[in-house]
Amino acid sequence: MAKLLAMPSLATVHTLKGSLDFYLWNGIPVCRSWPRPPATQRNNSVRATSARFAYISSQPKNMSPEVITAYKDIPYGHGWTWKDFAVSFWYKGTSSLTLVKTQEGE
Repeated sequence: MAKLLAMPSLATVHTLKGSLDFYLWNGIPVCRSWPRPPATQRNNSVRATSARFAYISSQPKNMSPEVITAYKDIPYGHGWTWKDFAVSFWYKGTSSLTLVKTQEGE
């Protein structure tokens, strides 16, 4: 992992996709080599977890626009994206948000 002074442009990130992975780690911009699957076969528990994560990660595309908007309202100031929250809630057993309509001005 290499610490960066700033995140590169989105064009640079797209150009290097598959070779380098850019992300924020504890608020610090960093870069690492693109993750590769291990050369050896993974054990059953790791494969089961990977399948669960793949399923959970695919679910946001099936959410209604209202639920997505609710998730997008959560992460400000936390450093997480709305999808990070959605996946976290799925892992904790909370698969959806309850939307509460308020009157304007509340």
